[in-house]
Amino acid sequence: MSTRNTLFAGLCLLAITGCKFGSSSSSDANPPPDTPPNILFIVIDDAGVDQFDSFGYGGAIPAQTASIDAIAQAGVRFRNTWSMPTCSPTRSTFFDGRYPFRSGVRNAIVSNDLANSQVSPYTLTTPKLLREQAGYVSALIGKMHLTGSDLAPHNHPLGDNAMRELGWDYFAGYLDGAPYPIDTTAGGVAPEGTYQCGFVPNTTADTANGADYGVCYLPSGHADGSHLLMTDPNNYPTPGRTCLELGGILDPRNSAYSAARHAMPSWISAHRTATTPVPGRSITPRAPTSN
Repeated sequence: MSTRNTLFAGLCLLAITGCKFGSSSSSDANPPPDTPPNILFIVIDDAGVDQFDSFGYGGAIPAQTASIDAIAQAGVRFRNTWSMPTCSPTRSTFFDGRYPFRSGVRNAIVSNDLANSQVSPYTLTTPKLLREQAGYVSALIGKMHLTGSDLAPHNHPLGDNAMRELGWDYFAGYLDGAPYPIDTTAGGVAPEGTYQCGFVPNTTADTANGADYGVCYLPSGHADGSHLLMTDPNNYPTPGRTCLELGGILDPRNSAYSAARHAMPSWISAHRTATTPVPGRSITPRAPTSN
């Protein structure tokens, strides 16, 4: 049986187990017979069936995975399914239907791996086949460790178009095996290596370098204005983390706003917000192609 037929047979099974998510209107409740189901495929790193209550495991105190449990109860659970021990070989097997010794993707791809160690853009992938055979439009969100990244452009000829070339219509995520390194300066407020989690902790967590109050400088156009005074421990018990979650930078142990400090190039003006594209991690959607 050809690779195309084998992969399509697997996709038919996946489509049969797909779920239709939408409104409760009568039109959605009774779709036309020829409407293909939605397919939700979730890939989780470093997690096996032994960690999920929905498979009858999870240990003495199973992880609380209510949404996964609901999907499992309403769908099909595969109890004798195996994957590869690392990221990239598993993902390539999922999406091109071949074992690693055939695809050439034998290890977790890093930025110094050559392009021929990555998934080939000429490979027939799941999203390509779904588009060709059933008119699906696909989106990939989060980590997709199938290629190199802009950390080594000479080994990554597809650049930010990689996921499009592999068949996805929409992509919002990052191409590396993990997010980019944490900013241990917490936005430039301390020397490199000071804050291992990327934000200023409180003094309970870090007596020497932590802060229980400060000024949170916010990005331009933020709904809360230019800054927030995080000086009340009752409202802001962890000001550094709260400020980071708002997209800002905490000026620790200061209680007065400074317009000059806010305008410093190394601070907010250079700080990426949640809506700012990060090279190699976000790709503009393309219009779906017709069949």
